[in-house]
Amino acid sequence: MTIKIKGLLAALFGIAAALPGFAVAQEYPSKPVRIIVTSTAGGPTDIVARTLAAYLEKRFKQPFIAEAHPGADGLIALTMLSKSAPDGYTVAVAQSGFPHKEATDKTWNLKFGKDFTVLSIFVGGGAVLIVPTSLPITNLQELVAYAKANPGKLNQATVGDKPQEAVTAIWRKLGIDSLLTNITYKGGGPASQAVAAGEAHLWTAGLGDAMNYSKAGKVRMLAYTELERSPLAPNLPTLQEVNPDLAGYRFDFWFALAVPVGVPAAVSDKLLSATRDATREAEFRNRVSAFGMHVMELGPEASQDRIVGDMKREIQFSASNKP
Repeated sequence: MTIKIKGLLAALFGIAAALPGFAVAQEYPSKPVRIIVTSTAGGPTDIVARTLAAYLEKRFKQPFIAEAHPGADGLIALTMLSKSAPDGYTVAVAQSGFPHKEATDKTWNLKFGKDFTVLSIFVGGGAVLIVPTSLPITNLQELVAYAKANPGKLNQATVGDKPQEAVTAIWRKLGIDSLLTNITYKGGGPASQAVAAGEAHLWTAGLGDAMNYSKAGKVRMLAYTELERSPLAPNLPTLQEVNPDLAGYRFDFWFALAVPVGVPAAVSDKLLSATRDATREAEFRNRVSAFGMHVMELGPEASQDRIVGDMKREIQFSASNKP
């Protein structure tokens, strides 16, 4: 390399180094990073957040501290995120409920893409319809018959004041939507615990929770809510397998790394790259698989497409489910 070219490269590097974004990227992270979790400690969102945090700490040699801030269907946590400095030192692990709230709840005062954005949807999974073993219900047909014979006596666990529209669509298709009584919990973990204890009678639990409580003899698993069976529970039938009328109906969930709008691209790129690398680690994959989930590798554009698509689907379900 000639002296002239070396000098030119040095000058270009000097100009780049003087730019704020370059300097931030070189330094980031130079202090602990706060991960706001939109659900309760010990629940699926918290587990995913702490699993990611452990990898990021190892990657960046800085603490990544997960803090659970449940309530209001994630509104509390996401509001905290939206009001944080857009410097990459406050991020969030959000779950798939927020598109439902933005699409259907007029009191939801945050807007995806304006108040916060998503770098990656990186873990997902399906749910399991569970009931406590104290009820005389062993399959979906018996659930429907019990609900119709005992209107208002089946307590449906929800995170928020009502289930997501995709779940409501299932109950409406089965003719039992108006027969269920909703009981609100702050997260998926407490909702699963409530069914296991017999306090609530119906919940769409994460596969990990459902399998654990089933093995303990506390709940029965009626159906898996993705379109195909889970390899982690190959004997558990899907909704459309237990009832042909539910062909095409599904309820799945995902977890995303979210940041305030305005985080420098160089910082976002670092976080996105590290998150992608985490999902490719066998230890990370095994950890989320143990809880009945699987990794996803959606970047910003694909994540945005999924979120916007989920919002449109929720609006369609909401319109079709009106009595």
